[in-house]
Amino acid sequence: MRVGAPEPADEPAPVQGGRETVVLLHGLGRTRHSMSGLGRALERDGYAVLNLGYPSRSGDLPELVAHLEERLAEAGLGPGSEPPPRAPVHFVGHSAGGILARAFLTAHPGYPVGHVVQLAPPNGGSSLAAELSDVPLFDRIFGPLGDALADLSLAAPHYPLGVIAGDHSIYLTSLLIDGEDDGIVAVEETYADGLADHLVVPHTHTFIMHSREVRRQVACFLRTGAFAREDPSGAAR
Repeated sequence: MRVGAPEPADEPAPVQGGRETVVLLHGLGRTRHSMSGLGRALERDGYAVLNLGYPSRSGDLPELVAHLEERLAEAGLGPGSEPPPRAPVHFVGHSAGGILARAFLTAHPGYPVGHVVQLAPPNGGSSLAAELSDVPLFDRIFGPLGDALADLSLAAPHYPLGVIAGDHSIYLTSLLIDGEDDGIVAVEETYADGLADHLVVPHTHTFIMHSREVRRQVACFLRTGAFAREDPSGAAR
């Protein structure tokens, strides 16, 4: 996708019909198609899924929050929508998409949010973005959001927030990151004050949402507010 290019048209907005909705938000420089497999899995679990694209490389965080407000309103799920959503609205965001979800919910504390799952989010700020911010073409490639991710300050969540971090890398960028990382984000950077649960999985940043186990854990958190663990006998709980 070229810089500043519009996102492809989104899938038709779902009608809740009493079902809980999951809003999916892709990462920086990606499109909604990167979240399609996860969306299909959640639909099989009975959720209405709204897989949204947004101009991740051409807007700063406040502008992207405003864009998200508009898209949710178009689907009848916006702040102040009449009638309001009849069931909780959950959010699942990959990387910068998880940051966007948190920023939106901070701006709208009365929103009828259910549970939120972030996949590989730089909640503590991205040391890699900070390291590369002075590299020529950084701003053109990553846009204003790239600068924002280098120095984040987000309010503690007022909703159940779960984070799934990856600790496997196939990228040389890991040489620029301290500690365990997924090639883009350090595990330590994924933590945030007020987390309901945190899980580390052996996957890379780019493909973490494609893991069958990650999809199972996302569904578990949306349903229960916690990730699935194993007891000493080896049985999952």
